[in-house]
Amino acid sequence: MRWVDFEYCGFHDVPRSILVRLPGATILLDSQFVESLDEYDDHYNVFRLPRGVDPGRDWARLCETAGPPIGRVSVVAVKFDETRRRQLDLDCLARVLPDDLR
Repeated sequence: MRWVDFEYCGFHDVPRSILVRLPGATILLDSQFVESLDEYDDHYNVFRLPRGVDPGRDWARLCETAGPPIGRVSVVAVKFDETRRRQLDLDCLARVLPDDLR
């Protein structure tokens, strides 16, 4: 396991928008609320953010800034620390991360 710190915005059972700052890149995991189902998506869309992007207070625009997702990962596949608010296991994202970030 490779635990990394993260920031998040929105929480319903788990963080719904997660920002992971890695050497060389910032990764966004985003699980949107699906109105038609009246629940959150059971997958995170995974984005590699352009250099220098900082959410500040406008997390909603991050997905627009990011471009197309680099992959998707099931919410239940992401392993969090016991609080679900501080760290996640980066190995859970290995199959969707580019080679230079694994």
